[in-house]
Amino acid sequence: MTDLATGIQTLLDSEQQLHKLLDEQQYEQFLQQQEMFGKQLKACISSLTEAQLISAIAPLNQLQERLDTLQSRAEKVGQDLKEKALILQRNKKKINAYK
Repeated sequence: MTDLATGIQTLLDSEQQLHKLLDEQQYEQFLQQQEMFGKQLKACISSLTEAQLISAIAPLNQLQERLDTLQSRAEKVGQDLKEKALILQRNKKKINAYK
């Protein structure tokens, strides 16, 4: 059970790090870390036996809820960045037009 608890805690810590990257608007690094997190999650779950998975349902459900929140937040931040880039591009075109 200790390995399971450690694995889940590591995943929760990684999830918090992903939130921190979004807070700091480091979207490219977020995408890289998100990919590593996915691999970490898959490895953790794949290494568990059925009995361990059954005993870990509550923490895994908590992790799922947190990941859903993270995903929706990442989508919003990504959309905001796209909109900002579009505005900057428009402003640049306006400046060039005035020259």
